[in-house]
Amino acid sequence: MTSVEGVVLKNKKYELVPPDGGWGYMIVLASVIIFIATISFLPFFGLLYNDFLKEIGVSSTEVTVVNGVCALCLSIGGFLTSPLLKVMNFRTLAIVGAIVFNIGSFLLLFCKSILPFIICMGIFQATGMGLLYNLSFTILNDYFVQRRLFAFCTSQTLTAIFGMFAPQLILSSLDEYGYRGTLLLVLAIGLQTFVGVALFQPVAWHMKKVKLPTVEEVEARLLKENIDSNTPMVKLKDLAETDEEQSTIKSDIDNNDAKKSGFMKVLKDLFDVPTLKLVVTSVTSWAVGITMFADFTFTMMMPQALYAAQWYDKNVATAMSIVGFGDLAARIAFVCLSNILHKIGNAELYIIGLFISSVAKLGMMFSKNITIVYVFVAGVGVGRCFLSMLLPMVFGDLCPEKFSAVMGIGLVFMGLIALAFGPLVGLIRDFTDSYVITFHILIGVNIVCMIVWSAQLVHCAMRRRRASKK
Repeated sequence: MTSVEGVVLKNKKYELVPPDGGWGYMIVLASVIIFIATISFLPFFGLLYNDFLKEIGVSSTEVTVVNGVCALCLSIGGFLTSPLLKVMNFRTLAIVGAIVFNIGSFLLLFCKSILPFIICMGIFQATGMGLLYNLSFTILNDYFVQRRLFAFCTSQTLTAIFGMFAPQLILSSLDEYGYRGTLLLVLAIGLQTFVGVALFQPVAWHMKKVKLPTVEEVEARLLKENIDSNTPMVKLKDLAETDEEQSTIKSDIDNNDAKKSGFMKVLKDLFDVPTLKLVVTSVTSWAVGITMFADFTFTMMMPQALYAAQWYDKNVATAMSIVGFGDLAARIAFVCLSNILHKIGNAELYIIGLFISSVAKLGMMFSKNITIVYVFVAGVGVGRCFLSMLLPMVFGDLCPEKFSAVMGIGLVFMGLIALAFGPLVGLIRDFTDSYVITFHILIGVNIVCMIVWSAQLVHCAMRRRRASKK
């Protein structure tokens, strides 16, 4: 289709654009339901499974292996989303993800050793979670353009409201119904993924019509702009006719390509070498992958570290709730200030979040007064908000036109980092017998990534400034 100065020709009176609202708000609600049912319990792994892991005698190294397998399978699920969408429709794939996730949740009820636990949680649950996670952000990306930051922030903010009360819910359920009764409750919440999936509708059903200028209006404007120049004018109708011929040829090629098997489509998409190279060689990918792993590991080990410091169950649950409160407060701020924050840049905001997270964690480690610790714990929640909320947008900035593919590759990259370094963190914890040393190493990694990434962004900004002066 020929386009001149952003105007689509072929005598069309309207252009279809994403709704930026309308049913998009139901998509936000669907994403909230799915996020609550899947990822909202991840930060409270230590609180939910602490008694069970002690009962079967699992070491810190084995716990980090579980976390690594979980992260890797979640990434693989996210990675497979883009190629699988080539061979099945969006809603079918979402249903498959919900089924896989809930099979894992159900089978967890019968686990009595570490291997079945890894299979059910690390493989089934995490793979389904990865599919649903990528699909949710992909459909939000499709429905919203101008209000994308607002939509992403709102969906995660509403999820954080539940996350703030999740530790108290888990603790109360463990006291009242025990470990397996609590797993039944988590399973019941997980089944709501089917409700969220039912609200997914193709964006093509809800596209808005935007009136376009006629060909004659565009010709008149171009003629007016070039009236004093000797530039020869070509009629836009002629361009449109030429474009129709090209479209016919392109249609024939597409029809031939469509005859290829679904398996070949999957292979071609899986090995999208340019996109893969873009993600793997980017400083952004390495910084995000390593810092997300460090933050996730810190959060997962935090309840166990507090128990090791002789904290009571009530105080541990309160601390985790305060993490959720800090997370929620930051998300609300994001929603309210989204029109201002989007001007700063996603990568820059992510680095600000890293700084807040590192300062809060260091303050928490050096504080002795429990009230001051709670204040810094809230800061940990604020930092976690920056990292988790901006993750899809930072990856999306690498290649906006291939959002699902970039997001999937980025998730796999993060999973491989977690699988490679997770057991190492567990070994350090077991060898030193100290959560404090382990946490200082994780915080140090965050600081190094923050410095390197900031230097790269400054270098790129200076290079663009020199280029603009020339």
